[in-house]
Amino acid sequence: MTTHKHIQKLKQQVIEIVIAKQFIPMMNNHKWIKLQHTVSSLTFEPPYILRCITDKDKTCYTLHK
Repeated sequence: MTTHKHIQKLKQQVIEIVIAKQFIPMMNNHKWIKLQHTVSSLTFEPPYILRCITDKDKTCYTLHK
């Protein structure tokens, strides 16, 4: 499978999950970029939990320190 087709398939999968779980966007691109810049400018590395929409296990998370 070409990379382009893989990306299209993943995008479609994400759209289906978003619709099925009735997710709504809380931040636009501008807010995400502002958040990324603010976090990267901190003097410490904050812990956070990373969850992906495509994660099957609801309890699966990654804690970064």
